[in-house]
Amino acid sequence: FTALPGGERRPAGGYIYLEEEGHWWTSRVSASTMGFTRGMHYNGDEVYDDLEQLRVAFSIRCVKD
Repeated sequence: FTALPGGERRPAGGYIYLEEEGHWWTSRVSASTMGFTRGMHYNGDEVYDDLEQLRVAFSIRCVKD
């Protein structure tokens, strides 16, 4: 799929990593305040997993079954 690096919005409201990294929420959560994400760097070819606070805003990707 084609991915655009949308960065992330921090809980205080500022944006970071715009046009550098793309992060997408998964459906997995670790606790009531933490969730798993997938991410990519704009010039990389690897996808990585991360654990992040649910208060952080990431992109979502809708997948049709």
